[in-house]
Amino acid sequence: MIDGLNRRLGASAPAWFAFVGSLLLSWLAVGGSSVLNRDGMLYVDAALRFRAEGFAELIGTFDWPLLSMLIAGLGGVIGMGFENAGHIIDASLLAGTCALMVDLVRRHQPDDAAMAWATCVAVLAMPGYNGYRDQILREYGYWFFSMLAFWLALQWERRGCRWRDALPCQLAVVGAMLFRSANHTLRP
Repeated sequence: MIDGLNRRLGASAPAWFAFVGSLLLSWLAVGGSSVLNRDGMLYVDAALRFRAEGFAELIGTFDWPLLSMLIAGLGGVIGMGFENAGHIIDASLLAGTCALMVDLVRRHQPDDAAMAWATCVAVLAMPGYNGYRDQILREYGYWFFSMLAFWLALQWERRGCRWRDALPCQLAVVGAMLFRSANHTLRP
């Protein structure tokens, strides 16, 4: 059955299924929750300040601005509430993390399609993710860019370790750092 599914959908089917399944789980979690978490309130408030008063005000009140800037940017471009924009960003980052984890296993065990599908089920059932899908957290960006760095490092190794191919991996590490580099406390 798994071989037939892989023949129809391709070898990357488990990773795509993990991505779409993760988005669906996040949508269900956000739809079933009516209260924004404390960190999410801070990010949305900082996004509102950024939108209204600019970068200087954001830096003056919040020492970790990237997620709030992304929320303000997406909310402004699409014309939606900042809370919804935060949930879309986090759901996308978490879905990408799940897909990258599955693809890492698929590439490590290319002859074992069942292993990739089992990993897909495992990442979608992981309590560490599912318990927080309804919250706006910066950790999703850290997880995504960390997994992307691992994925790119393996690609770099497969391509013969050329230094010009190492730059995307290093940029992914910087992306992960931007999501976890400072405490997120409000200043008076």
